[in-house]
Amino acid sequence: MVKPSNIFFNRVQGEIKLGDYGEARILHDSMSSTFSGTLCYWAPERFSNDYKHDDLTYNIGCNVWSLGITLIEIILGEFPYKDHKGRITENIVLLQKQIGELQTTNWKHLLGQMSIEGSVKEFIKKCLVTSIKERTYDMIAGTEFCKSIKGPYNEVVRKYAEQYESEKQAFENRLEQDLSKSTVEHKTPDTFSFKVSQVKEVSKIYTRNYTEILEGIHELDNHPIGIKKRFFKSHESPQKKKDRFIYEIEVIKKLNNESPFLTYIYDYDIKDREGSVYMELMDMNLIGLYLAIHEKEKKFPKPLLECITFSVVNALSYCHEKNIIHCDVKPTNVLINQQYGKIKLTDFDSAVDRDNLDDYDRIGGTMAYWTPDLFIMDKDRSQVKSESQPQFNPKRDIWGLGMTLAEALLGHLPYLEKDEKAPRGYEVLKYVIKIDYAQEFERRGICFEEFLKYSQFYKKYVSLNYDISIIRFLSRCLQFMTYIPSLKELQKEEFYQACPKSNNEIYQITKKQLNRYFAFLLLDFSSNINHSR
Repeated sequence: MVKPSNIFFNRVQGEIKLGDYGEARILHDSMSSTFSGTLCYWAPERFSNDYKHDDLTYNIGCNVWSLGITLIEIILGEFPYKDHKGRITENIVLLQKQIGELQTTNWKHLLGQMSIEGSVKEFIKKCLVTSIKERTYDMIAGTEFCKSIKGPYNEVVRKYAEQYESEKQAFENRLEQDLSKSTVEHKTPDTFSFKVSQVKEVSKIYTRNYTEILEGIHELDNHPIGIKKRFFKSHESPQKKKDRFIYEIEVIKKLNNESPFLTYIYDYDIKDREGSVYMELMDMNLIGLYLAIHEKEKKFPKPLLECITFSVVNALSYCHEKNIIHCDVKPTNVLINQQYGKIKLTDFDSAVDRDNLDDYDRIGGTMAYWTPDLFIMDKDRSQVKSESQPQFNPKRDIWGLGMTLAEALLGHLPYLEKDEKAPRGYEVLKYVIKIDYAQEFERRGICFEEFLKYSQFYKKYVSLNYDISIIRFLSRCLQFMTYIPSLKELQKEEFYQACPKSNNEIYQITKKQLNRYFAFLLLDFSSNINHSR
């Protein structure tokens, strides 16, 4: 299949080559009987019920179609058809409809947008003819555009590659200058004079995809630190990963180290292929903590739950005051320091700045902790980004808080049974709908105590004899966004009102509780800071 991510450049040799044959098939004597390739580059006949994936039908015409789509994407700088939210859809029915529209009503409009020669437009048009029998190599080779291509082209490729690298470097230098105009200010008394050049990496804590979490040391004074590295590797768009990291840095700068309930950020560093955030080193995350507790006891201790709730609610309150939505509240992003009894929220990789929606290009977060609203596709919604859209609603953080506390109380994801394998992707929705929404029962005149008798989801907490105030607090968080209260309203709940309100009291209770379960810290750093599910 031809698509931009399968076209590779060698800027030194000036070569362009097609790669990735993971979805390829031999046209003769093939045993393949499966539908392969990336959906959005499929030719229209592959969506037909009559389509058979055999040697007679599956010919070069499919690749000619995907070549045409690829050329449009390269010229426009974006994919030619998207869903109502401006994203490349994975919905096969919607995609088939969009391809049909591309071939009819949208075709002339799309060509009109392209500032290119008529011969190129004609070439693309021939690539995207409806009949697969007309999409042949001889047909495109005979076009005016194809005949006009003269080799060797190596010098041309080298010229444009050098121009691109030069412009890219100039753009990145401007971004570096903008970011360095204001640094992250040091506000807390336990900070020190920090220099990136003095950082030494000591050990790797966690690695996943393009992220590494490391333990480091600031050699000038032997101060331990945590390091989060983000690698800008991607066949699709390394620059997009870099832009996302820069967006995260802007969020961190806006928060400005002013909340004692957010991990302290010392500095950051952006290079061509990777970015690093240097932060305070914590001892463990909430998953490491609740697993250790549930090994010894059935119930999670209420005093510790109160400290966690107060800390995370105050972290979110500060973020929301700054118009920042965390978007990824979950146990692995709640960190604990045993020595000082501090509990902090971390990791702003998915965070949204509601004052800068234009540069945010995704839903963000971990799907296992998504509110149901994020799974729902509203067909009538405008493609224009709006604060009213679910992904930009701060109440998604309150859902994440509810899921985090519910998980800590049980020792596993609340919609799963113990030792049940966690779902992936959109499969999560099948489990999320198991959560009973108290608001729907209350609207029918059923009191909360009566609701608990019917609820299979909350029955687990009742059977463990958790206080009804705790269960009610969870139920307030775990609803459709329309019914989730604001953080201010949530703080009026009986359970929250019972939480300790003094920072020092929080620290003392947390230390006491941790010392009860850990005579000394036995947790390996592999379950420590920032490791994500």
